[in-house]
Amino acid sequence: MEPTEKYHHKLNDLKKAVASLDEALKVNLFSFTEEVSDLIQNGQIQKIEYFSEILWKTVKIALEEKNGLIATAPKNVY
Repeated sequence: MEPTEKYHHKLNDLKKAVASLDEALKVNLFSFTEEVSDLIQNGQIQKIEYFSEILWKTVKIALEEKNGLIATAPKNVY
């Protein structure tokens, strides 16, 4: 069965999230003041959360399309 456009769209979103997270984690926090480092770290955490959300939704679609498995929550997917 050929993957749907929905799956390809989510996979593209996942690739963008990985690239964004990778860039965010490359920032050297020690080159900033403590306040700025804290703000950057909070942004990094948000990117991790976003990546996690996109990941489980992408895997959910893949499981549905390829195996016919219906998962309704991240715990079911993982």
